[in-house]
Amino acid sequence: MNLRSDRHIGFQSIMNNFFNKITMNFNRMPKTIHFDNMDVAKGICMLLVFLAHSVLYFPIDYSKMYLGCNRLTETIGSFFMPCFFFVSGFLYYASQKGYRVMVSDKVRRLFVPYLFVCAITLMVKLIKPSMAFVTFSSFGDYLKYYLLNGGDRWFLYLLFVIFLVVGTFKRYLTSDIKIVLCLIVTYVVAIFNNSSYCFLLVKGSSYMIYFLWGFLARRHYELFLTCIRKWKGIICLLFILCNCIFIDQFNILIKGIFLPLIGIAFTLLVSDMIAVCKNKVTLLKDAFIYVGKYSLQYYIFTGFVLAIARYLVINVFGFINPWIVIPLVFIIQIFLATIGVKFTKKYSIFKMPFGY
Repeated sequence: MNLRSDRHIGFQSIMNNFFNKITMNFNRMPKTIHFDNMDVAKGICMLLVFLAHSVLYFPIDYSKMYLGCNRLTETIGSFFMPCFFFVSGFLYYASQKGYRVMVSDKVRRLFVPYLFVCAITLMVKLIKPSMAFVTFSSFGDYLKYYLLNGGDRWFLYLLFVIFLVVGTFKRYLTSDIKIVLCLIVTYVVAIFNNSSYCFLLVKGSSYMIYFLWGFLARRHYELFLTCIRKWKGIICLLFILCNCIFIDQFNILIKGIFLPLIGIAFTLLVSDMIAVCKNKVTLLKDAFIYVGKYSLQYYIFTGFVLAIARYLVINVFGFINPWIVIPLVFIIQIFLATIGVKFTKKYSIFKMPFGY
């Protein structure tokens, strides 16, 4: 009896030592740092996506009818999508995942939702073309639109491709000079490409620029944050002058390459101010963080909730005035998308198609 007891105690001691070693090794592993300001930034940009869609271009094109609407869409469009790619690059830089694990994760998180949304929108366009803004005369044209141009959810498609490309040489981007050289090559491709329109080459290289800028910002995060805070007055002034007031005075090159950097800096400045604030803006901060945390799912819902909101405001309520239509469409979109996110995240059946 004592012999069995001694053996039991010896076995228990061995197992305890084994699990202690595992725990110690786990504790030594690099922890994932969570950045509230990046969640807020994604939340801001996601709300700007809804706002940009609220300035209707179908069935009424407000940007052509009203100068203020055109200026609003130009200002928003100058930076909100580049900011998404910047944040994606920022977060990916410190990722410890190997290439195969990363690809598997991005297939699940980006490509499967992309295929899911494309299948739904394709059916809607074929069955009920009157509900869609973009329509084509043949099924082959539809496939070309989705496979070569990214379709209605081109952001998911393009971000997935950028992860695949950057992931292949990420292990070599270990110094500032290597990242800068990669940035220069990407700038050259984006600026001097004179071929016929190729979605991946033109748009891919343009947005990869901000993905790589995110790499640099993450590498020197403290310095980056210090500069944003120190030069907040200049950043705000530049944003107001360049991205708002005089945006139509710049050529395509300036609009496509430099204005997004000003807009990104401004967005990150605002998100940092919100993230560090307490008490009075806690509810606002939590709302931005929530939308940012589920920005992928909100993005998946964008086109669907826009069609419903647009139909309700224009066809059911009969409103035409943009000062009524735009805020109403915006509020309805946010409301419906939030319900959609809260509903789909509860059930495992929606985990894959919505990228949870």
